[in-house]
Amino acid sequence: MKISIFTLVVAIHFLFVLGSANAALVHGLISYWDFDGTLIDSQGGYATAHNGGTPAFAAGQAGFGLAVDLDGIDDYVDVTEMNQYDFGSMGSGFSVSAWFKVDGFTKSWQAIIAKGEGSSWRLAILTSHCLWRCKPPPAI
Repeated sequence: MKISIFTLVVAIHFLFVLGSANAALVHGLISYWDFDGTLIDSQGGYATAHNGGTPAFAAGQAGFGLAVDLDGIDDYVDVTEMNQYDFGSMGSGFSVSAWFKVDGFTKSWQAIIAKGEGSSWRLAILTSHCLWRCKPPPAI
């Protein structure tokens, strides 16, 4: 079996491109929760609280460790020390990323991650689609 130079160049290109896709993102990263058996913020050390005491963890996708298992009714994880960062204020930029799996809906909408209610931001699941909502704070 002969391998052409073109095939070899393409294969090497994909090895470098795909290999770098898993590079660690740490520049500017404020917090990171992998929920791999713990609620500890592995980047910034922020305290977290679970509404029911000790949270449940479940097996994640193959090769990805554990995941926090919330019941979709009244379970949540609260980051109590993040008030020092004014995410979403006028003129500031920020990113939010989450991997999640929904087994079923217990409400018409469920927040994946949010800052407060009303005039703040949230990433939520509605029964029909995913929603990103960012509403500027009221004028003072």
